[in-house]
Amino acid sequence: NVKDGDPKGTKVRAKVSNPYACTMSRNFMRNEDLNQSIKMTRIPNHVIFSVESVGMASPAVLVAEALRVLQGKCTRLSFLT
Repeated sequence: NVKDGDPKGTKVRAKVSNPYACTMSRNFMRNEDLNQSIKMTRIPNHVIFSVESVGMASPAVLVAEALRVLQGKCTRLSFLT
């Protein structure tokens, strides 16, 4: 799922149109010509994840609890440094 951007000179910019469907395929690296002409980047602080629940707790409750636990661990870690 790649959406072509506007050509700028000899360069064409492509952007993933549906990040949820992107598998970050790196097969282009096997081809020497493509490997040298394609630059793949990511947004460093952008994360997509999904939460599924089979119990009584909803995914929103699970994420909120997980974030509270993570926050507590980060707080304890900050006291060590």
